[in-house]
Amino acid sequence: MIADISQVKLHSEFFAELVKAYSPIKELKDGVVYVKTNNESNWNAAVCKVKDSFANCSMRSSWLIKYDIDVLSEELYPNKEPATSNLMGTDSNMIMPIFLPDRMEQYYLVGSITDIEHLEPAASFMSIDAQNLIETCIPYALPAMEESNLQSVLKGIYDEKITDEWADEVKKLNESMRFCPVFRGFAVPNSLAVLGEDAVKAADEIKKASYEKKRKLIMNLPSARRKLRSEDSKIQEEGKVEYARAFSALSEHEKVLLFKALLEESKAKSFNKILANIADRETLGKQTKYRIVFKPYDVKFKEFGLDDNCKNCMFVAEGKDLYPIKMNKSSLVIYTMSLIEKVTKNKKNLIVNVKANNKAFNEVYKFLFHDFNKEATQKRYDELFKRNKDNPNVPIRTGRLPESYNDIEASLQNTFRNLDEDYSPFLVNATTPLAINAEKIILPPELQAVKIH
Repeated sequence: MIADISQVKLHSEFFAELVKAYSPIKELKDGVVYVKTNNESNWNAAVCKVKDSFANCSMRSSWLIKYDIDVLSEELYPNKEPATSNLMGTDSNMIMPIFLPDRMEQYYLVGSITDIEHLEPAASFMSIDAQNLIETCIPYALPAMEESNLQSVLKGIYDEKITDEWADEVKKLNESMRFCPVFRGFAVPNSLAVLGEDAVKAADEIKKASYEKKRKLIMNLPSARRKLRSEDSKIQEEGKVEYARAFSALSEHEKVLLFKALLEESKAKSFNKILANIADRETLGKQTKYRIVFKPYDVKFKEFGLDDNCKNCMFVAEGKDLYPIKMNKSSLVIYTMSLIEKVTKNKKNLIVNVKANNKAFNEVYKFLFHDFNKEATQKRYDELFKRNKDNPNVPIRTGRLPESYNDIEASLQNTFRNLDEDYSPFLVNATTPLAINAEKIILPPELQAVKIH
């Protein structure tokens, strides 16, 4: 099971976006808001001020991780570090990593503020959003936790000498957070709803149970976990109710202890998954029977859903069989630039710096589409890095480059849906380079002449 994070209301959405990455930027720590200050003394001082505010905020003491704020190292500035550049574009000046353990994937909240007075509320909203996202994912992540680890942590929780008075203080603290104007954003969808009405009802009943009963109920988590994995639907239903009761019995403090163990385990699994994925992609990239080819538009291509504005069309090919790759125009240009990079330089683990290749973007667009217009194409390129620049009433946000990378993946998924190989070696995005061999890409001479910097 994985959580539906689209249901989480992001309070930072008016200045930031949630972006998925396929591997973490190892220099950035989860839960830390990093600010690109350009070494300006007033911004550096503002970061220090917010850092002190975070450290002295008692309401953050029971949060799942220690949220913090720091200055982004100049070594990681956009245009110096490709992964950061592709995530942040040129207008964003805030980035915060969030690891979601239910799917073992790294996400980033990426945002932009121009007024230094907005730094503290913006950082607070980012940390609130991270907290809400993680809280939503925890119930889904625990069933995947190694049972020996889960039992070990639960035993530690059960044996820990926590008084009823201490538990009451935590309860009061959590209630105060919900009523505090600054933190009233702590409201996530009922993360147990997916387990069904009976489970939600059972969870609600447990909220009224005694402290001692709750402490005993949490020890049922391993049993519920086994039942959730059963192939018997009746046992699964029992497991859902049992799991909902056990999870609802956890105090905020106990969730913190579980989350720390879960994060440690998931991060290790995630790292192994990333390494395995890289190895698998490169192996598939060498062995694939498919190629990427370009064909001048032909009226018969209409049956593929390609319109006559396409000057040259991109296909996955096996022998004479063609399978169209249909993307948004900017996405297709960016993907083609990655193909050119692979063929003309044939370097491993290199991601095209789109921001440094304005001229190439225009040249590729002109090759692919009939409607090339210098001004219109330039505007399309500018939108990759800056949105709403002509509307002073709408905050500037990260550009559309992340949307293009998402479109590339969705398009490849669609093309490979009926093929007998995985699309992953053909994928490219902000953190994932092409894994197919250069020999698998058949470029026309016009594209081979395009220079990628």
